[in-house]
Amino acid sequence: MGRQLMTGLSGRSEDSHIPGVADDLAGFPGVEPRRHVLSRREFLRMIEVLGRFAGGRRQLVLLLVDLSRFDWVNDAFGLEAGDRVLGDLAEAMRRVAGDTSVVGRLDGDQFGILAFVESQASALAMGEELLAIVRAPLTLDGDVIRLKARIGISPYVLHDDPTAATLRYAGAALSEAKVRDADEPVLSYPADREAVDRRATTYRSLHTAFEERDLRVAYQNIVDLRTGGVEGAEALLRWRTRDGLQIGPEEIVPVAEEIGLIGAVGRWVLDEALSTASTRSTSAGRPITVAVNLSARQFGDPDLVSEVARILGRHEIAPGQLAIEVTESLAVDEQRAARIFEDLRALGVRVGLDDFGTGQSCLSYLRSLPIDFIKIDRAFVGEVDRDRRAQRIVETIVALARDLGLVTVAEGIETEAQRLAAAEAGCLYGQGFLFGRPELVG
Repeated sequence: MGRQLMTGLSGRSEDSHIPGVADDLAGFPGVEPRRHVLSRREFLRMIEVLGRFAGGRRQLVLLLVDLSRFDWVNDAFGLEAGDRVLGDLAEAMRRVAGDTSVVGRLDGDQFGILAFVESQASALAMGEELLAIVRAPLTLDGDVIRLKARIGISPYVLHDDPTAATLRYAGAALSEAKVRDADEPVLSYPADREAVDRRATTYRSLHTAFEERDLRVAYQNIVDLRTGGVEGAEALLRWRTRDGLQIGPEEIVPVAEEIGLIGAVGRWVLDEALSTASTRSTSAGRPITVAVNLSARQFGDPDLVSEVARILGRHEIAPGQLAIEVTESLAVDEQRAARIFEDLRALGVRVGLDDFGTGQSCLSYLRSLPIDFIKIDRAFVGEVDRDRRAQRIVETIVALARDLGLVTVAEGIETEAQRLAAAEAGCLYGQGFLFGRPELVG
């Protein structure tokens, strides 16, 4: 196969031959890979083979095409009919991709296309053509159906394991397309790839890092905006990997939830935070509070309240020195959230909403949830000193909170002007780089 295809693309020949095995659904005979739809195993091998010819004016790209909710076709028309649709789509994709490309079926309803293109714009244009193919009306057993797909694209990546890396970046772009519910292809850019690599590192090594005590807790001070005195701190999870990457809670927590580690990590963070609060209180000669964030999975733990009570008792610290922060998005089930908040407050623990003002139900939560404080999101605080509308929003939030008996904390204060504006708006407390970056203890 490869000799004719490679010569046409690069003027070079390739002696290795990948035996063509027809995709059962497409029904193609075993011929050249550019003439039929490859199996997953064959397609992965082709990434490696074609990668040898990447570079110069023609770039090799991988397009991942994922059909959205194709299972409804199987449910409505049967598996055999669904297979016919997939076979027709595979053939249509092969025609669109052209003779300088190969197509493979990677999963039940996911396809891959390897193509040589002249630019990123060409890759995106091919993605648009593939989407048009999927969107075109199909007649199935006399009924007209319409399908949707999401597409992620990555250039071939020079790497220790180029096949795995290229698939990983294209997969990340596909995930982004799904999150955005994008009706256009999403391309992986170099800046995106660093985040993907960090996530891959987190998946591979988080268990080991936790077991070997490589995770740390940093603390960022919360200050009184009137006096400048430190009233407490927020506990923030940190991880410095063996190869020097700095990974924060926004990257650690989602992975810990997915791999079933969040319960253990969450208990450890709470234990560390209360231990530090106890030590700081002794040194200061007065109670120092500490705020700890709950993740979605922790929030759903039926033993959450008893765990909090147990750890408080172990450190012999007053419950009022602990503040639990929950983002608005975690409190979607308001009735359940209200019960948990009530139980935590019954212990004497203070409960509040983090990132207040950015969610769709923030005002509803003020009515329905028993809370003690709100932290005004940095999106408003960052503009409070120079944008009149942001200032009015902060003033309105503070006034409403005051009427409801709630304490307000302004997040993300980085300048003296922001501190003054937040204080003038009525915020009692503030947090941000102006008062210090998060610091590790011990």
